[in-house]
Amino acid sequence: CQGLLKKFLVLKETNTIRDGRMGHSHHFGAVIDAWAKSNHPQRAVKANAVFDQMKPHGLTPDVVPYTSLMWAWAKSGARNSEKQVEKLFLELSHKLKTGDAHSYNAYIYGLSHSNNITWLEKANRALAQATKQGIHLNAYHY
Repeated sequence: CQGLLKKFLVLKETNTIRDGRMGHSHHFGAVIDAWAKSNHPQRAVKANAVFDQMKPHGLTPDVVPYTSLMWAWAKSGARNSEKQVEKLFLELSHKLKTGDAHSYNAYIYGLSHSNNITWLEKANRALAQATKQGIHLNAYHY
């Protein structure tokens, strides 16, 4: 995936790629998602590095890269990963004014795997907030 992303960036920089129906941020989101789904011990760090490459290339992350990066941190088992997940969710919520079922799912998952009651309470509040916003949650969220 990293190699394909590099090729994409060359095409983008030389203006030989057209804007498609999906924005270019989806290319980055796919690579971030691949890292999130990998078993690499540094998957969250690697995914974060791809995410951080977006702005220097003139791309604004949308819900896909944010959600994929939240999953990478949520599944990483890294110390204090809950803080990273919350930071990303709040940033996404601020920029897009709301989350979707997938972003809430990643957020709740990331918080609910903590042993700290504070994070578990935040996960519970997020369930209520999603419902209030009309986001239809399914059994996977619970």
